Amino acid sequence: MPLVRPTRRGLVLLLAAVVALLVAGRYQLPALLPVTGLLLGLVLLAVAAVLLVPRRLTVERSASPRVLEHGASGTVRVRVTNRSPVTSLDLAWRALLPSGLGGTVEGSLAGLGPARSRTQTVDATVRVSGEARGWHPLGPLVVDVCDPFGVVLRRRRVTDDLDLVVLPRQVSLTRLTSLQGTGSTRVGRPMSQRRGDGEDDVISRGYQPGDPPKRIDWRTTARRGELMVRQDEPSTADRVAVAIDPGSSAAPAEWALVAGASVIGQLAADGHAVATVVPGCEARTILGGQDSVRPTLVDLARLSHETQEQIGVTPPDGRLVIAVLGVVDVERAREWASALRQTAQVLALVAGESPESSLDTLRSAGWRVVAWDESDDVAARWSELAREVSRASA
Repeated sequence: MPLVRPTRRGLVLLLAAVVALLVAGRYQLPALLPVTGLLLGLVLLAVAAVLLVPRRLTVERSASPRVLEHGASGTVRVRVTNRSPVTSLDLAWRALLPSGLGGTVEGSLAGLGPARSRTQTVDATVRVSGEARGWHPLGPLVVDVCDPFGVVLRRRRVTDDLDLVVLPRQVSLTRLTSLQGTGSTRVGRPMSQRRGDGEDDVISRGYQPGDPPKRIDWRTTARRGELMVRQDEPSTADRVAVAIDPGSSAAPAEWALVAGASVIGQLAADGHAVATVVPGCEARTILGGQDSVRPTLVDLARLSHETQEQIGVTPPDGRLVIAVLGVVDVERAREWASALRQTAQVLALVAGESPESSLDTLRSAGWRVVAWDESDDVAARWSELAREVSRASA
């Protein structure tokens, strides 16, 4: 049965009816009994108005865009349609926002016209902002139908699958100028310098949101029956690999994700081919440009801290690996050291909260390690790591 509750006006009317009844009985004033009946009758009439009159309302929600940059705003549109042949009553609606989204998602709508009329549908739009990284399902939409007297509300909850993705925050970093030479004369050379040298292979992969339309491989799409895009796959020696393992400690993990997203974005913006490895996520190859970074950032947005320590490590392709690690214990450090034992050079940002034995394990494996604290500036720690790159290239 639909939930019906009194408004403030309805509560006042009920209270007045009770007081009138008590006073009539206490002081023998029968003239107050009709007043009591009138007040109660008004409340009952209001309840009948929202319950007995047919109300068939459909509510749809949509968001644009569905993927938000950190701190950016998007639009949520609510469309309410009256499917009943009877004019609807006034409506009030609101949505419950998760903590990662900001904004006031509520409003009021005047009565809608009957079905098939020009006024049977109304749209309302509100702005929401992405305040925290994550995959945020919008809470249920609550629609209140009010009677003409403003006495009671009939509440309806609408649950759908609408959600918004807030990407990790990205920090502007300095450009690395000394990547070549770290174990290979061609490691990290920008893609613009490698095009046409005859060494890249053209492959096709499934379409991902953010892929430019000009890279759609229509021949492979027709053969596979799904949308495919062309990808010029560089050789292993030409890749800069970025490995991100945020760990399970929430605050340090967020720092690691911001740093990892910033590193990937900066390398891609500089035109480098970047192979990304994140435990629990699909390995990806970024061939330069922010469009190709978006799928990796979506992966990072969806990452859950709680399961990271239980997910195995996959060695990334590339003779140079830049690792961004959260808090790692000795066992996890050994796992990473073993996975990258064949890598020519590993440069790492590792949470300083990690046990000293973990850091020693990584350094003993030949890693150049820069420890960080969650209060540190990401750009400052990156600059320190960039100096390690310069030393490695000297």
